[in-house]
Amino acid sequence: MAKASVKLLTTLDGKLIKDDGELEAVSVAQVLEQLATKHGDGFREEIYSGGPVKNYYIVLHNGVIIDREHPEESLLADGDTVHIFPPVSGG
Repeated sequence: MAKASVKLLTTLDGKLIKDDGELEAVSVAQVLEQLATKHGDGFREEIYSGGPVKNYYIVLHNGVIIDREHPEESLLADGDTVHIFPPVSGG
């Protein structure tokens, strides 16, 4: 397992969620699973429920957008960074 820095900023269930920290995982999919366990049903419904990353969310692994259909293919190494960006909005 690798230690990766994780940065999440989004709104779940009407609450602002900011989560910065380190997680141990083999892949980005495992990072997402750990975040889903920590943040519960809101995270699973809005961002990730064990399959593809939900539409509109962007997940970066070391600054590169991952394949949202296959987050398990993005393998981590010590010191990697995973960013999860919410949908873009505005007008």
